[in-house]
Amino acid sequence: EYRDDGALAVRVDDWMRYEYRDTVDVESALDLLERRVAGDGFEPRRPLAGLKVACYYGCLLTRPARITGAPDPENPRSMERIVRALGAQPVEWSRKTDCCGGSLSVPQVERAKELTARVLQDAKARGADLVAVACPLCQVNLDERQPEMAGDLGFTIPVVYVTQLLTLAAGLPLAAAALELSAVDPKPVLARAGHA
Repeated sequence: EYRDDGALAVRVDDWMRYEYRDTVDVESALDLLERRVAGDGFEPRRPLAGLKVACYYGCLLTRPARITGAPDPENPRSMERIVRALGAQPVEWSRKTDCCGGSLSVPQVERAKELTARVLQDAKARGADLVAVACPLCQVNLDERQPEMAGDLGFTIPVVYVTQLLTLAAGLPLAAAALELSAVDPKPVLARAGHA
């Protein structure tokens, strides 16, 4: 809108006391990782072979496409390419861009739990060992809700940032991935696949 509305641009510049020159290109972290990890010949020191990963984008990472620039906001593939480059196997699943209910966490807790359950159940049903995310709100909602939902769900599934998987595949010490901060410990799943 800033580019198309001169009056808005003047108001914003006045309010900020700064003249924006529109010379900066913004790139999402996933696009950067895809280019550097999946596209530049990254060779993992410790490939994550044997690990099945549900790549979860949530509802805000790729939408609205006119703002995010996502080429396919309903079926993004960048995280899958990253995960594959790390040596893991991305699983195909239908809820990777569904809302997890994170924005409803305070005003509608029960609705947020329903949305979270749908996402986690689908990931588990598709054979995922864990869920990889890039959005902090999604990570908190999908991970931190699980202990209170475990009885209803009948299972737990670790939720980690795609950057934590990159840390492991790069051969950095396990402590560098800060996996202990997760509500659902991913270490047993990683150990079963030979990565912890």
